[in-house]
Amino acid sequence: PMSEAGHRERIINEIVESERTYVSQLQAIIEVYLEPLKSLLNKPNPPCTEQRINELFSNFQLLYPVNRHFLEILEKHLDKNSTQANGKTQTLGALLINHFHFFRIYIPFVNHFEKMMQLLTKQMAKPAFAQFVLAAKLNPLCKGLSLDSLLITPIQRLPRYKLLVEQLIKYTPEQDPEHEQLKAALDLISLVVVQVNRAVQERERNEKLLEIQELFSGDVELLKPGRRYIRQDSFQKICRKGPK
Repeated sequence: PMSEAGHRERIINEIVESERTYVSQLQAIIEVYLEPLKSLLNKPNPPCTEQRINELFSNFQLLYPVNRHFLEILEKHLDKNSTQANGKTQTLGALLINHFHFFRIYIPFVNHFEKMMQLLTKQMAKPAFAQFVLAAKLNPLCKGLSLDSLLITPIQRLPRYKLLVEQLIKYTPEQDPEHEQLKAALDLISLVVVQVNRAVQERERNEKLLEIQELFSGDVELLKPGRRYIRQDSFQKICRKGPK
């Protein structure tokens, strides 16, 4: 069986490797979508307005540099000789505490996420934008992922941090000073994950509303601000001539 130290090494490597993948996805959003769309604003009939570009992508301009720096710090941590703090080797727990504080910038992104996805749906109905997105997906940086799949990656990444830190705690002895540091890091990321879970639940409720809306004939719009899905049931209408 693998030792606790072996499990810790495996989890730390997974944190770093998965962060590399995540940062490359953020990079794709910036370099394949945001920057090219902005460069087309000066051309006739651009596929997207500047306002809509900002509404869809502006938060990623904040997330990308934060996570790129976080990745750099994680990679240095793997090199024991370059991870120094006041002459002493800095623990991974201390690094996570320092950088999870910066992840509070995800909260505005999470709160804006549902609106962003609704805007994307409306924008995809425009042929010029849909054609641009279809072509952009072929870029090697996207690795076959569609735009909506890329946009949701921050929502998926944050709970992953929480899970990986929980696994690290499991394989770190309680008497190890890093054990308390990891618990503090877990508390920090858990606060952000609560916001993520709320955003995911809101998106699921809105998707359910759209499904129900499709059942109606005519111009019926259920998805409006202030409305939320609660439950769905079948019922019988009782009338004088019998149930219907």
